[in-house]
Amino acid sequence: MVVVHRDSIFEHTHIYPYVRYCNEDRHEGGWVLEKRTISGYEFIYITEGKGIIFIEDRQYEMVPGRMILIPSDTEHEAWAESDPFCFLCAHFEVFAIPSNLTAGTLECPSAFERCLVDFDECVTVADPGHIRHIFRRIISEAYTMSRSSELMVRTLFTELLATLFRETAGESTPLKLSEEMIAAIRYIRERCHTHLRLCDIAEHIHLQPTYVSALFKKQTGHSVTEYINMNRIFKAKGLLLNTSETVEVISQKVGFYDARHFSKVFKKQEGMTPAQFRRMG
Repeated sequence: MVVVHRDSIFEHTHIYPYVRYCNEDRHEGGWVLEKRTISGYEFIYITEGKGIIFIEDRQYEMVPGRMILIPSDTEHEAWAESDPFCFLCAHFEVFAIPSNLTAGTLECPSAFERCLVDFDECVTVADPGHIRHIFRRIISEAYTMSRSSELMVRTLFTELLATLFRETAGESTPLKLSEEMIAAIRYIRERCHTHLRLCDIAEHIHLQPTYVSALFKKQTGHSVTEYINMNRIFKAKGLLLNTSETVEVISQKVGFYDARHFSKVFKKQEGMTPAQFRRMG
């Protein structure tokens, strides 16, 4: 199998990317990618907002300027942590013909080899504007559906790959989480609107509360309470912008005991009160 990586991509005269799907997405009111596994690779380039993605047991922060590569046949899930959340995405595979093959071989389909794309799962690109430009041209050509669009998509995607391999500004170290902490995070996301307690989470994952507290802080960088409140505030922001419900009602809906505590936590996290946030929206 041909391995395409930073050093080898320029050794192949013929790189044949096949783009199955590409799009520019904008989501408000909470975006969630349920756990799934797909055949083929997927690029997700974040242009606005903030989110979290799990690739198996590895967690990455999704922020503008980062390119996420989801490897083929690898379990993953993701969600937004701010509104709006916007990204460019492409589901693809890469085929290659090594440069030492003769020109006549190009006519033989068996000469095409499926590539293993050896690219970091999360990178910060050196020139975000250039990457956005290439990505959007790929999407535009894919939707043109002209006779030349397939060739243009393949050419542009080859340029995208070459640019990423050459200009990435460094990789982001994945946050490795234990199975118990992944289960805890999912449980918090699902039940943060309730009066969730540390002992509830500990019981759910069959560990002692003190151990859960210490391990959660060590692996995520946040205390359990901080993470619960982050999820509550995210849900509250959607309600503030998309409903006319009072701050008191919203505070109860997202899991706070009273509006005063809700407003205090909101201001600490967002730098403004719920009312100010609503007026800005």
